[in-house]
Amino acid sequence: MINNLLRGFIYFVVFVLIQVLILNNIHFLRIATPFLYLYFIIKMPVGSSRTQVVFFSFIAGVVIDTFSNTPGIHGERFAGRYLPVL
Repeated sequence: MINNLLRGFIYFVVFVLIQVLILNNIHFLRIATPFLYLYFIIKMPVGSSRTQVVFFSFIAGVVIDTFSNTPGIHGERFAGRYLPVL
């Protein structure tokens, strides 16, 4: 139990750091930014409740938005510029 918890925390920290430090600066065809932290959500144990998955997804999004200095819009970049929010 503790090993799974520790492993999940390490995965979370590593994936968020890779996302923030490396992948946010890569734009595939100047349009898309790869999102590695989604792998953390997919890698969660099969028996996890929906509440846990939504909670950890929210925490991952908030942490990445905080470190990327993009409050709530980390997925709406286009070629290094932010799209206007309607």
